[in-house]
Amino acid sequence: MKNKIFTITIISNILFYLIIFSYEEKYLSSQSVDQLNEISIEEYNMSILTIDSNKKLISVITAIKLNNMNEEPFVPNFDVSKNNKMDFIRFSIPEGFSNLYLESTLPEGGFIEMNEGFALTASIPSGEQHLIFNYELKYKSDHLILPIHLPHGAKSVKIIIPRGGGKIEGDKINLAGEVNISDNIFHEYFGENYKNGEYLNLKIYNLPTNFFLDIFRNLDYRMINLAIIISMSSIIMITITLYIFKKSKKA
Repeated sequence: MKNKIFTITIISNILFYLIIFSYEEKYLSSQSVDQLNEISIEEYNMSILTIDSNKKLISVITAIKLNNMNEEPFVPNFDVSKNNKMDFIRFSIPEGFSNLYLESTLPEGGFIEMNEGFALTASIPSGEQHLIFNYELKYKSDHLILPIHLPHGAKSVKIIIPRGGGKIEGDKINLAGEVNISDNIFHEYFGENYKNGEYLNLKIYNLPTNFFLDIFRNLDYRMINLAIIISMSSIIMITITLYIFKKSKKA
C-alpha cells in the first residue's frame, strides 16, 4: 500500500512539473511575441551614395533608428521547436546583394545573413537603438527593382539618390526636394506610416549607363570576326580592281 501511494505521489509530482513547465514555455513564447510587437522602426533612411555606370553597380547605405518600448531587453528566439516560430528582428535587402557590412549601438552579438536580407542575433536593450548597414547591388539595364520588405513597418522613410543618378518611384514615396551633402546635390524622397509587413516596392529608373561599353559587352565576337573578314575582303578586292584598272590604262 505504501509503495502504491509513493508511486502515485511521484507520478502526480511529475505531471505537476510538466504542467508548470508547459505553462512557463507558452508564457515565455507569448511574451517573446509581445515584446517583438513592442519594437518599432522610427526612421528608415536609405542613401544611394555612388552609382558606377561602367560596372553597373550601386552602393547603398541604410541608417535605422529603432525603439524597444519594453522595459526589458528583447532576446531573439531562433529555436523553432519552442513555439514553431522564430522571433527576431530582420531587415530586407534586394536579392543579389554583396559586401554586406553592419554597425550598430547594440551591446553584443551580430547578424545572420539571408538570401534577401539579415536578422539580428543581438539582444535589443530598452529604448532607442541605431544601426547602419551598407551593401552593393548590380543592375543590368537602366532600371532596378527594389521590393524591400518592412516586416516591422516604419514610421518614416527617407531615400536620397545623386542628382543625375536616376529617379525613384515606390509605394507612399514622393519627391520631397533636394539636399546638399558635401557639395553634392541629392534628390530626396519621403514616405511615412508603413504598417508591419508592407513593401516599399521601389523602382529606380533612368540609371546611368555607358553606351559604348554596353555595345561592346553585347557584341557577338563571331559577328566581329565576320565583319573584319568582310572588310578585309572588300579592301583586297578594291586594291586588285584599282591595280587592274591602272595597268589596263597604261596599256
